[in-house]
Amino acid sequence: MRPATYESAAEAETLSKWFSGRDGDLENTTFVLLDPSGKKAISRAGRGPEMAFANAAAFTQALMKGSAAYQPKAGERVLPTVADFRLGLNVAASDGLPLVAIVDEDGSSRARMAKAVAESVWSNELNGLAHYVVLEDVSALEKLDGYVADKKIYVLQPDTFARSGKIVSAFAAREKKLAPKLTAALGVAKIDKASHRQHVREGKRSGISWKSKIPVNDGAAARSGRRP
Repeated sequence: MRPATYESAAEAETLSKWFSGRDGDLENTTFVLLDPSGKKAISRAGRGPEMAFANAAAFTQALMKGSAAYQPKAGERVLPTVADFRLGLNVAASDGLPLVAIVDEDGSSRARMAKAVAESVWSNELNGLAHYVVLEDVSALEKLDGYVADKKIYVLQPDTFARSGKIVSAFAAREKKLAPKLTAALGVAKIDKASHRQHVREGKRSGISWKSKIPVNDGAAARSGRRP
C-alpha cells in the first residue's frame, strides 16, 4: 500500500497504531508487514524496511515465510484508487507516474469501468505503472490541456509540482483492447523526476508549497517540504 499519510485523519490514526516517532506523532513514512486481514503485524514496524530487517535477504526471507502461512483465495480484482483528484495528481507527480481518471455520473457505470480497468491493471505489464482516481464529474478534467469530451477514461501526465497536468489519451467506457492502449498511453505520460534535493530547491525557489489536510508532525518532512 502507498499511504496518503497527512491527507487522511482516519488513515493517520491507523498508521500511528503501527508506528510513531519518539514524540508519539505520526511519521512521514511508515513500514510494516501485515497479515491478509490488515489487522495483525507480522514484522516489526518502522519508517522503512531497513528498520525492521538487516538487509534485503532478510526482508525477502520474511516475505516468503509470511506468505507461506496463508493460502490465496480467489477474489475480485479491485482497482487501487486515490481519494480525490487533488491528491491523485500530487501523488502521481511525486512518483513521476501518470494518473488515470475514471469518470461517470452514474455510480454503477463507474464501478463497471473501474472493474474493467482493474482487470487490465493487475497484469505484469501494467501493475504499478500509474495511480488511479474515480470521479463523479469531469469538472477537474475540463480545465486540462488535451481534454476530449464524452470520454470516460483519461490518462493524465502531471506537471512536476502537481499544479496541473495534460491529458495524453482518453478512452470510451467500453473501449476495445483497453490493456494495450493503456500500456502505450502510460508510457507516454510518465515524467522525469529531478533528485529530491533539486526538486525541493526548485519548488522553494518558485514559491510552491503543499498544504496537507492534517498537520505534518514529522519535523524533518515539514522543513523539507516533502509531499506525502
